[in-house]
Amino acid sequence: MAEIKKQTIPCPKCGKPLEIDMWDSVELPRDREQKEKIMNNHFFGAECGTCGEFIPVGYQCTYNDMERKYFLWLLPKLGEKEQQAVLEYNERLIKDNPFRLARSGYRHRVVQSISELREKILIFDERLDDRYIELMKMAYAPIIRQRLQTKSRITDIRFQKQPDGEYSFLVIFDDRPPANVLVDMDTYDGTKNRMENRLEPETPGNLICVNAGWAAEVMGIAPDSQQNGN
Repeated sequence: MAEIKKQTIPCPKCGKPLEIDMWDSVELPRDREQKEKIMNNHFFGAECGTCGEFIPVGYQCTYNDMERKYFLWLLPKLGEKEQQAVLEYNERLIKDNPFRLARSGYRHRVVQSISELREKILIFDERLDDRYIELMKMAYAPIIRQRLQTKSRITDIRFQKQPDGEYSFLVIFDDRPPANVLVDMDTYDGTKNRMENRLEPETPGNLICVNAGWAAEVMGIAPDSQQNGN
């Protein structure tokens, strides 16, 4: 069962005390209600009883989907202590046979933001592979900047599903409003076909970060070059 700690902080809008429930874990299928709150962006944080504002608060939490077999660990801070905890988890996958068998066939990811957690849940629930999504983001970034005729720096690209079932990238810039760009899933299939033989032997089954930095390392380029247009 999840351990739930309570933390009280002042509401940044009105200053009144705000009590936040902080879950150490969410497990599916048991915690379906909590999953819905995560996806609706109403899980990490609390609504102020005085001013009605929902205040988001990121904290460490694990997300374990035992039906679809993926494990996400939200670590907003990835310092020495957190890296040691990840290392210990990965060592358990090797040395602890019951644990290793329980996690057989799992995909394991470290995420560092609430939005990244929601994105991974969406990708895995849609039976997609986040590695090819991250490589697609890298390919799309210069095309998006050229299409919009902008020199603005892209600070983030988020994979989304539209109400009509189409997929899109929400592109976040440093100095202009976000842009929503539809994703051609033929590009996803093409990326997978080109990269599958290369990635499968090199992707460990333990906890790793699969993000823009990972994609840049795989492609052997500077992490920000595609977003900056260099």
